[in-house]
Amino acid sequence: MTQTYTRIGAQTYPTSNLLFSQEAERKWREAFVMDEDQQTVRVNWTVARQNFRKTAKLSVSEFCKVLAKNSILSQAEALDAAKGNWPQTFADAISVLSEDEQFDAQVRWAAADTIDRSEPLLTTLAQHAGVSEEQLDEMFGYDGQ
Repeated sequence: MTQTYTRIGAQTYPTSNLLFSQEAERKWREAFVMDEDQQTVRVNWTVARQNFRKTAKLSVSEFCKVLAKNSILSQAEALDAAKGNWPQTFADAISVLSEDEQFDAQVRWAAADTIDRSEPLLTTLAQHAGVSEEQLDEMFGYDGQ
């Protein structure tokens, strides 16, 4: 009997071992397509990345560490931000927004436990820092294509 293997991200798995929880199945179903032979699972990487962006999240502390590791925030700013404070780098990034939008962003940050990859403010912060959408995905742990 021939064993079929499937590559998902950087990992290779025996196809027969690909079992998903109901929640993962629901979130990722569109990204995985079974070939006609019913033995090979193909991944639609565009859909996988879109689904990743909808579901990925980091704790505030992990997010701040990632920002420091990628030199977006200094270690001092990252530590301050992890405490719920608003770093100058963030203030500079959102200075293009209205006062109400800036206030809203600051309140959401101060109250946050987790940072969702789908948070629209991330796009503004990433653009200010010169970070691409793909690099932002990687900061949230995406390892697919």
